This record gives sequence, C-alpha cells and structure tokens, in this order.
Amino acid sequence: MAKRFASLGATVVLWDVNESGNEETKRQIQDAQSDARVFSMKVNLCDREDVYRVAQKVILTNKRSRILIFTSNEFVLGSRSSR
Repeated sequence: MAKRFASLGATVVLWDVNESGNEETKRQIQDAQSDARVFSMKVNLCDREDVYRVAQKVILTNKRSRILIFTSNEFVLGSRSSR
C-alpha cells in the first residue's frame, strides 16, 4: 500500500514498532522512486496513546501539507472525537 501511494506522489509516513522493517520499506520506495517523500517512524500500533502521540507529531511537522488519509494493514484510525 505504501509503495502504491508513493508512486502516486503522496508523502508516505511508515509506522511500525519494527524499525528495521520500516527502514527496509523506505529504502525500497526510494530505490524505485528517487524523488519519493517517505519517512519512517517507530510507533506501537497496539497502544492507542502512542498512535495519537505520533499522529500529532506527523501533523505538526507537516503543517503545509494536508493529511488526507491514515491507513494501516492493522486498523483504520477514526476521528479523535469518537474516543
């Protein structure tokens, strides 16, 4: 999914607790598309507060870009107001 989004020109932020796996996916994306904007962040997807903490960090560091979708092979993140 991340590779497809990157090929369409999206900025991709990879999240996982497995840093080496994230870095490998990042490398694969950059090898296939040298101008890809891809970042890797460690986050425990089983810890709701960690997910929201890292999501806030992504939002704050990308103020000039709209975040259109958060997606995961593990879950879909809903509105924070639904907590």
